[in-house]
Amino acid sequence: MSLAKTMNKGDNLASVTKAISELTDLFSLCFLEGLASV
Repeated sequence: MSLAKTMNKGDNLASVTKAISELTDLFSLCFLEGLASV
C-alpha cells in the first residue's frame, strides 16, 4: 500500500516535471519568435 502511494507520487512528479518542461519549451519558442519579429 505504501509502495503504491509512493509510486503515485512519483508519477505525479513526473507529470508535473513534464508539464513544466513543455511550458518552458513553449515559452522559449514564443520568446525566440518575438525576438525574430523585432
